[in-house]
Amino acid sequence: MGHITEELISLLPDTGNNIGAAYYRDNARRFFGALEALIPLCGLSPTRTWMLRLAARPESLERFSRSAPASPEREVFCNLLENYRKKGCQGLDLLQIRSVVGGVVARAAEVDSEPAST
Repeated sequence: MGHITEELISLLPDTGNNIGAAYYRDNARRFFGALEALIPLCGLSPTRTWMLRLAARPESLERFSRSAPASPEREVFCNLLENYRKKGCQGLDLLQIRSVVGGVVARAAEVDSEPAST
């Protein structure tokens, strides 16, 4: 995983022995790791801002992934998105994606809005 992914995941509280929390943390790590690997293929610098912006708008993820050239990184990301496809439908389950990445996006927004300590 890239350093930006690890930075974002570190914003989440420790999961301890909570299997449910560990499940969401691991899925968020896979999601952000795949996204961090895909972003440079689209001609962008993988930054925390880009990653959070894309994660906050899951409806744009498929379009974004199609803008990347064919590559192993694109295949990994597209396969990951398949896990979030609605059953019997071509669209993504945006609520399921938000349930996985929303905690990271929300926590990053909290941290970014905290006043700097003096």
